Amino acid sequence: MTQTILTVTSLAVSLALAGCGGGGGGSNSTPPPSSTPDTTPEIVAPETTNSGAKGLINVSTALTGTNIVIAVADAGVNTDHQEFATTSLDARSGAFSSELLLDGSNNLSYQLQANLSDDHYPDYDSSRDFEEAGHGTHVASIIFGANTGILADGTLLALDVVSSGSVDTGTFDPVGRLPDNLASIMAVTDMAASNKVDFLNLSMDGAATYFKPRQDGGLQRDVYAGIEGSGVGVIAAAGNSALDYSEIYASSTPQCTDEEMDAASGYAYERCYALKYSRAETDFVPYHDDTLRDDFIVVVAVDEAGQITSFSNRPGASAKIQERFIAAPGVNLEVADHKADTGYTNASGTSFAAPLVAAAAGAVKSKFSSLSSAAVLQILLDTADSTFTGYDPELHGAGILDVEAALNVNPNDYISQR
Repeated sequence: MTQTILTVTSLAVSLALAGCGGGGGGSNSTPPPSSTPDTTPEIVAPETTNSGAKGLINVSTALTGTNIVIAVADAGVNTDHQEFATTSLDARSGAFSSELLLDGSNNLSYQLQANLSDDHYPDYDSSRDFEEAGHGTHVASIIFGANTGILADGTLLALDVVSSGSVDTGTFDPVGRLPDNLASIMAVTDMAASNKVDFLNLSMDGAATYFKPRQDGGLQRDVYAGIEGSGVGVIAAAGNSALDYSEIYASSTPQCTDEEMDAASGYAYERCYALKYSRAETDFVPYHDDTLRDDFIVVVAVDEAGQITSFSNRPGASAKIQERFIAAPGVNLEVADHKADTGYTNASGTSFAAPLVAAAAGAVKSKFSSLSSAAVLQILLDTADSTFTGYDPELHGAGILDVEAALNVNPNDYISQR
């Protein structure tokens, strides 16, 4: 049993750090996900904040998110920032990690750990200025920021789930480099069992993937299965490795040889890694999991002209994968900075396209409160703009998010969707 624990957890670390499977981006640039440059906060003009991105997705005024709870599971959120002055904070906010442990019946399972010495704020000090400390604040401000975001109200459930090590062994490090998607899902589904959570924004590596059952006996799949019936819709960042998900998960492209991997660098290396390891070790929810796929939507990044960015992962040729993908702006968005309560910076990546979709989902569900979160995700896909010059389903999936169109559907067309 001990050997199983070591094998699975070490593999989780290698997948997350390699940046394969989905996740965020760096600030002030568009690098591969392994690059996390420090940034200097910049004061921006609030009245023009992200106007180009908002215009592309048809948002002209702040939208209401009344009675909606959106969880941002990430590196914590500096809710003292002025962007969150009017944002309601869910009292369940906090810091969590997952561990693979033996339960009372001597069965191995992933278990949720509440990190009581921590809270929902980002873990930051001047000697360890990891992008992981600021990422959650950036993401949350695109949803709820008074100037940077698009929701005027609603409730933020802020979760700090970027960690490494073990609570039980005393090696837990809240400023670690391992994004914990399992903790994100367990925390949110546990909370939703007693009090609703409408949407979960996952802007981290591997957001829409889990280990194949043969890798860990289906234990990660068991965690993800909690989404079904929970009422939670998951908005997942596609990732920044320029991967074609159809090639990785829905093709017979041979894996790279060791020689090809040794010779590869940059995005070519990311592709080789994914073909050799990600495809062999993980399932991709939109393609492999028909039970869960309606509860997930995956977001690619476009520029303000609607063209796919060079770094963004994309759906590729598989129609089944394309059906769960949507595009949103993800270049040079102005976001709240985690180190200064009045500071701002710029961020690029699919990490920052995803929260635009999460905010739109919140606005639609706030207007059509009788609809399920899964139905709302389907509305966003159905109303995405595919009429623009250069639209390609292999790049854009269903199209570019169109918030105005989504807010003007007939809800009766979706009332029967679970």
